[in-house]
Amino acid sequence: MAFPVAISKYGGTNQRVLRALKSGRIPYTMGMVYHWMLRLKVGDWTGEADGSQTFDLNTLATTLKRPTFPADVEILDGTKCYLVTAFAGGTVNACTVTLGDAGAANGLLTSTSVFTGQALGWKQTTAATEFRQHYEAAFVPQIVLATTNGNTNALTAGELWVDIPFTKSPVVA
Repeated sequence: MAFPVAISKYGGTNQRVLRALKSGRIPYTMGMVYHWMLRLKVGDWTGEADGSQTFDLNTLATTLKRPTFPADVEILDGTKCYLVTAFAGGTVNACTVTLGDAGAANGLLTSTSVFTGQALGWKQTTAATEFRQHYEAAFVPQIVLATTNGNTNALTAGELWVDIPFTKSPVVA
């Protein structure tokens, strides 16, 4: 999707406007806000014989026949997870999730309990290092599911939705 600003044939003020838009000095007031959502549910993936499991959400989205996270976007404030069903099973006595990417595993959501006894609903950590609006050229979201006193393959219940709001960045053609 191209941004609706034309560059003059002389490279005039529109070039400066586009640079200001890309740098963030001028907000993207004309951009649509999109939400990339994906469900992580016990049974949709194979648990590991380990107390921690990292999921590449683009790979999981492809497996579930869902769209992957787009490239060249501004990730907006407000990334969150919705806990539909608390995680539980076997000898596991605690379960947490973090959300981010390979560069910052907890950049969008720091360690948050999703185990039995936790309130269902939205989970959000505004202090996460990448929680604020920022540009990503090729973001590959990942979630880390960590269990205590049991492996992730012992989980028998749990459902979580990931919601990452974003807007498309301007494209100079």
